[in-house]
Amino acid sequence: MHREHTTRRTASASAPRARTGEAQTAAILFVVAFGLFGLAWAGGNPAAASPDEGAHFVKAYATLDGQLSGEPFQADPTIVNPRISSWFAVSGRSYRMPARLVPPPSARCYSSDPDRTADCQDWRSPTGDLGAEVLTNTHVGTYSPFPYVVTGLAMQGADDFRSAARRGRLASLIVCTIFVGWAAVLARRRGALALAGLVLAAMPAVVFLSASLNTSGIEITSAMCFWSALLVLAREPGRGPAVAWGAVGVAGAALALTRPLGAIILPVVIATVVVHTGAAPLWTAVRRASWRARGCILLMAVACGVSFLWMSLAIPHPPIDLDLAARSLGAALRDLPVQARDIIGVFGWNDTTMPLAAYILGLLLLGVVGLVALALGTVRERVALVGLGLAAVALDLALAVLVEAQIGFGMQARYVMPLAVGLPLLAGDIVQMHVSRLRESAVRVLLAAVYYGAAVLHLTAFVANQHRYAVGATGSWLPPWDSRWSPDGGLALWLTLATVACGVLVSAANLVSRRTVLSPS
Repeated sequence: MHREHTTRRTASASAPRARTGEAQTAAILFVVAFGLFGLAWAGGNPAAASPDEGAHFVKAYATLDGQLSGEPFQADPTIVNPRISSWFAVSGRSYRMPARLVPPPSARCYSSDPDRTADCQDWRSPTGDLGAEVLTNTHVGTYSPFPYVVTGLAMQGADDFRSAARRGRLASLIVCTIFVGWAAVLARRRGALALAGLVLAAMPAVVFLSASLNTSGIEITSAMCFWSALLVLAREPGRGPAVAWGAVGVAGAALALTRPLGAIILPVVIATVVVHTGAAPLWTAVRRASWRARGCILLMAVACGVSFLWMSLAIPHPPIDLDLAARSLGAALRDLPVQARDIIGVFGWNDTTMPLAAYILGLLLLGVVGLVALALGTVRERVALVGLGLAAVALDLALAVLVEAQIGFGMQARYVMPLAVGLPLLAGDIVQMHVSRLRESAVRVLLAAVYYGAAVLHLTAFVANQHRYAVGATGSWLPPWDSRWSPDGGLALWLTLATVACGVLVSAANLVSRRTVLSPS
C-alpha cells in the first residue's frame, strides 16, 4: 500500500500537463459551448417537451407561492394503469394557481406518438376568468420543494404557461451551467485529460435535462461538480484549494436537497473516491483546511438531514411486492442497454432518439477513455472504476424493480446519472494521472476524439430533436424540411445558436489537439 501511494505521488509529480493558459481557454470554451447548447434546447423545444415538465411547472409555482402541502390529488380518469393511478393518489397534490398559467390539456399532445408533430398544441386562451385561481394536479406534489425555488422564482409575473416555462428553463440552465463551469475550473487544475472526462460526462442528455423545467438537470450537474471537487482535493491534499472546498459544500448540499436519493448517493461518491485515491489524501485535505472542511461537512450534513426529514414527513413509499420485483428483474436486465443509450441522450418523453451512429459514437468515446484508464491505472484505481460501474448498474436494477415496477412506471437512466457521471470523470482522472506513460501524439488524438466527437454528438442531438417535432420521427431528413411546427423565433435562430456552440467546441478541440504542449508540471 505504501509503495502504491509513493508511485502515485511520483507519477503526479512528473506527469506532463497542458500549458495553463491553453487548458484554461479550453475549459472556458467548453462551458460556453454547454451554455449555448442549453440555450438552444431551452428556446427550441416546444413547451412540455421533457418528462413531466408540466407537473414540475405546477410544483415550482406552488413552492414559491408557499403552498407546500397542497390539497388531495384530484382523480384523473385518463389514467388507466391501476398502479399508476394508486400511486398518484398518494404522491400527487392539487394546488391553486391562476387559470392563465395552467398547462393546457394539449401541452403534451405529441408525447405518445413520435410521428406527431408539435403543431397539435393549442394555445388559444380558454374561456372564463384567466386570473381566477383553479385547482391543478401534479403527481410530483410530494417531491422535495428545495430545487424548485430558483425555477419558481423565475416564473413569477409570467403571463401564461409558455412564457413561465421558458423562464423556468432558463433559470434551471443558469444554475446547471454554473455547476458545470465550477466543475470545469476544478478539472482544469488537474489537466487537459481530466477536463476531457468532464466533457464526456456532459453528454447531450445532460444538456437537455439542464435546459428543461425539472429537477434532474440540477441533480446531475451538482453531482458532476461534487465529483470534480473531491477528485481535486484527493489529488492535491497539500493545497486543498478554497474553490474545491466551496464546491464540496455547495454542490454536495444541492445534490442532497434535490431528492433523498441524492443524499444517499453522496456517501457512495465519497467512498468511491476513497477507494480511488486512498483515505490518506482526503484526510490530509480535511486536516489542512479544518475550518473549511468542518463548514462543508456541516452544510452537507444539514442538507442530508433536511432531505431525509422531508422524506419521512411528506414522501409516501410504495408497498414492495417482492413477487412483482422478482418478475420484473428479467425485464430490468434486458433494459440495461437502453439505459446506456439514455445516458447519452434520449429526449422528449423518452420517445425522441438520435440516429444509431450517434449512440455508437458516444459509447465508443466513453469506452475508449475507460479502457485506456483501465490499462494505465493502478489496482486501486481499476477497482474504483469497475466498482462504480457495478454500483450504477445495481442502483439502476434496484430502482427498476423496487420502485418503478411497484408504481407502474419504467426505469429512466436519469435517476442514476448522478452516480454514472462519475465514470468518465474517474477515467479522465486516471488517464491524467498516468499521462506520462502515453506518447504525446496519442494524447493529442485522444483529446481530439473527445472534443470533436462531443461536438458532433451535441449538434446531432439538437437536430434530431428538432426534426422530430417539425416533421415527425419518420419524416424526411432532406432539407428544407416541410415543417408543420417551428419554435418561437423560428428554427433558424436556434439551429444557428446550436451550430455556433458546435463551433466553440471545435475551437476547443483544435486548441487541445494541435497547440497543447505537454511538459512536466
